[in-house]
Amino acid sequence: MRYDHHKARRPQRRAAIFVDFDNLTQALQTQANKKIQALPYLDAILTELRQYLRSADQTRTTLINAYADFGHYNGQVIQELSAQGVQPCFVSSVGQPNASEVQICLDAAEVLHTRPDIRVVVLVTGDRPYLPLVRQLKRQGCHPLVVTMDRSIGDGMASDEDVFLDAYNLLTDTLRRDFSRGDEERYASAGPPEVTEPVDDPLAVSTLEVIYEHFGQYEEIYLTPLLRRLSDEFGDDYDPKAIIQQLEEAGAVYLEKRRGTPHDYTVLILNERHPEVSAIRESFYDGSYDEEEARPMDPEDLSFEGDDYDDEPYDDLDATP
Repeated sequence: MRYDHHKARRPQRRAAIFVDFDNLTQALQTQANKKIQALPYLDAILTELRQYLRSADQTRTTLINAYADFGHYNGQVIQELSAQGVQPCFVSSVGQPNASEVQICLDAAEVLHTRPDIRVVVLVTGDRPYLPLVRQLKRQGCHPLVVTMDRSIGDGMASDEDVFLDAYNLLTDTLRRDFSRGDEERYASAGPPEVTEPVDDPLAVSTLEVIYEHFGQYEEIYLTPLLRRLSDEFGDDYDPKAIIQQLEEAGAVYLEKRRGTPHDYTVLILNERHPEVSAIRESFYDGSYDEEEARPMDPEDLSFEGDDYDDEPYDDLDATP
């Protein structure tokens, strides 16, 4: 009998993504030190973003706009954006180079007041921090996320450190090769632990099931949203950090640090060699796992403000020396 971890469900919440296409293109070309087309990089970023919002936080993306002076691009760019599910929005740069930035702020504010179902606003940019918009979105109870190619723009902005995401981490390995940062920007993997112990606590076993159910498709699981998910699944009396530490001590999971913007972050990795993890994985694929019982949780509020689970102070679960 599986632990009954499903809770009362919340109203549907959705996300809107606004792409500063001109600025993103400029930043990509500057970092790659050559003239490149932004479309493959944007496609990879959007694919990973939508999957993360849908799987990790059960928030569906309902709107994607890309802003640029498309007169400077060939017609194929507009066609390919549309094929990716992106609405091209023409903004003239004549007389005002940051016209896209202004229009994005206006449109995001309009969405905030006309679409109560949209509670997540993602800004994909090259090096613009959008700080006034970010803070306004927070004041209105909306969760902002700035995906940028410039990992330095969040430095010194402690109150806003939770909203910046390094776009480099969303690219495929092949696309990362166009940039000089490369794999040296990542911490070396320590690999799975060699020694394991049984996981006998039913609550710890149920925690592994929830991890596999909602995050099992990922090789690396961001720790902060995972902890939030576990708290919502099991309730206020459940201590997710203590259970994760118990699983780590048993060798069922292990934690590693990754470099991010503006701070490094922690990821959790399932140890597929552990007997309990292996058994749960097999139950998902041998037909014994109840798909109706395993249906995804309903959407959640993505507010990171005041989050007790920030990775930065989470040193007690740091897997690196």
